[in-house]
Amino acid sequence: MADINTINKDFADLFDQGNELLLEGSSDVMNETRKNAFQDFSKLGIPTRANENYKYTNLIPAFDHPYNVNLRYQNVDVDLNEIFQCDVPELDTNLVLLTNGWYYGNNKELTELPKGVIVCGVQEAAEKYPDIFNAHYGKYAKTEEDGVVALNTALAKDGFFIYVPKGVVIEKPIQVVNLLRSDRDLMATQRNLIVVEENAQAKIIVCDHTLTHHKYLTNSVTEVNVARNAIFDLYTLQNQHLNSVILNSTFIRQESHSNVLSNTISLYGGTIRNNHHVLLDEEYCENNTFGMYLMDRDQHVDNFTSIDHAKPNCLSNEHFKGVMDDQASGAFAGRIFVREMLSKLRLTSRTTTCCFQTML
Repeated sequence: MADINTINKDFADLFDQGNELLLEGSSDVMNETRKNAFQDFSKLGIPTRANENYKYTNLIPAFDHPYNVNLRYQNVDVDLNEIFQCDVPELDTNLVLLTNGWYYGNNKELTELPKGVIVCGVQEAAEKYPDIFNAHYGKYAKTEEDGVVALNTALAKDGFFIYVPKGVVIEKPIQVVNLLRSDRDLMATQRNLIVVEENAQAKIIVCDHTLTHHKYLTNSVTEVNVARNAIFDLYTLQNQHLNSVILNSTFIRQESHSNVLSNTISLYGGTIRNNHHVLLDEEYCENNTFGMYLMDRDQHVDNFTSIDHAKPNCLSNEHFKGVMDDQASGAFAGRIFVREMLSKLRLTSRTTTCCFQTML
């Protein structure tokens, strides 16, 4: 097994050798953010168990593998009758696909969406909607604190972009299906951006699924901004095979009187690490961060949450439950930060940590 220094050097070489392809097709904002993120990755590297936030998950075996990396869009044939539908009978959604971390080139136009709603790829959004994109891209995911997030930002080329204008209510949920299909072992880097404007309402369902049994590593980062009085629900359903590794980081920023529900359900996967970061950035926000996992065999799932009460009079709730069988393992670490207020009260924080092993 390679040591962590060798793995970090391999990614540094990939960044240098693939720099031209990384810059190609990406906006100036993406590339400037990419440059800064790589500097952060050079300092941080892939987190080891010596990192307090990753003490329950060993990422070295996950990264110690000669994955193929696609720095250009590769067309993937997908049978729409074959795709994963979240195993929910008669699920009625506005459906879009991503393949190997890229927005699928043959997605159908979503004609039932209200006027002004935008659903497209990140590269397309940066080109066609620069004012919206540039105001939010790279603003919430903290590359200086997590090497996995820094690596994603350094290598990101595409993902999905969803914009809900002021006052718009989306009645039928948007479903994003992330498909992995390759004839070789693959590392997919996916970068997503969701912007929900003032008084808007939206529900998004994200499903992760594999179509071939090669070894996969997915490093996904999703940034979300929810404006004043907006209501937003995000459901994530993870169902991949035992040769898969999912590194899923979500950063949610909320403005005053906004209400956010995030629910992550892990059904299957070799190694799953979910990072949930919430910033309650104005008064009277409400956030509900929930999770459930069902693991067996040698599967491992690790949920890490960080809820930052940056302003007073906000409400947050967390609720995670798991059931494990065989040699499966799981971990949960939750942190709630309450910032110092203008009254000069002492900065306080509460940290809860627990780890579970093999529950029958």
